[in-house]
Amino acid sequence: KETIMAESDDRPCFVAPTTVYDDLWVFVDSPFATDDEFERIYGKWLVFKPVGVLDATWKTIYDAIISGQLQAPSAKCSTMKDNPEAGPGRHMHPRKVICVYTSREDIEKVGLQLVNLVKGTIRYKTNEATLQGVYRYTSKGPV
Repeated sequence: KETIMAESDDRPCFVAPTTVYDDLWVFVDSPFATDDEFERIYGKWLVFKPVGVLDATWKTIYDAIISGQLQAPSAKCSTMKDNPEAGPGRHMHPRKVICVYTSREDIEKVGLQLVNLVKGTIRYKTNEATLQGVYRYTSKGPV
């Protein structure tokens, strides 16, 4: 993954996902996260947002991770690039996804912080479910 760094410090620059057409994702890593936290990532909170509010929602999550207000080790946001793994016809869907990663121990804490930030519905998905190919379009119930 590529990160654009600010010229004045070591923090990454914010990139609006609706301006990106050549990469599937934009990323942010917490400057407070340890290597151990990255190794213990168990799954992710999923935030689905319409393209019209995607940049603002991503900026809110991005800033909260950089500042430590959202205690997640990392997050990523889908961009405007077509993603064939998004499911049949889903790559052109008007909603995009933001994934906020957590350890098993921090699922509830990060979920509560996140729902207060985005003021909307969020869903959780384990990495195991992702590896097994369980997606909304391949399952009969919620993921």
